Amino acid sequence: AWIEAAPKDAGIYDIRISRAEDETYASYDSGILDDYFVINPAELTVSVKPGLIITKAYDGTTTVTGVEPDWLVLEGLKNGETASALGTWNYDDANAEMGKTINITGISIIYDGTASSNNYTYTPVALTATGDITNASQPKTNVTINYAAETVNTTVLMEYSTDETGWTSCADNMAIDAGW
Repeated sequence: AWIEAAPKDAGIYDIRISRAEDETYASYDSGILDDYFVINPAELTVSVKPGLIITKAYDGTTTVTGVEPDWLVLEGLKNGETASALGTWNYDDANAEMGKTINITGISIIYDGTASSNNYTYTPVALTATGDITNASQPKTNVTINYAAETVNTTVLMEYSTDETGWTSCADNMAIDAGW
């Protein structure tokens, strides 16, 4: 069936040319041009949301937690159509560190809106982002000393230092004065 409106979806279309007969042209001047009109699928690209800040507390895994749908930006959609992109997000390693590389792999287009997969192409690429793994919070340690009835004079010295990975270490020195 022939339609008067121009097609909007990607594909190859025939064109029918018709002309009313007049003194110059006969009706036989009309015709069909097979496979003459082509609408190519539009190319989609995916990028990481600008200004994205990703942080998690150390948990021993490389998994990025709490990934939001808008962290991947889909570009190239036409005519106000909608779709989304989805990928797997992982830190390079599980160590606590600032400014770590996050790899985004297995990116695919999810046609969950008004866009049709027939109208678009996407060539998957691996993307990266930057994020932080902060030190895990350490539980408070309580120390109880049980001692005999003698008087004990104690001095407890706690020294804390932070190394280049951001970990805090503690050196405990306990001195017990005479009388023990």
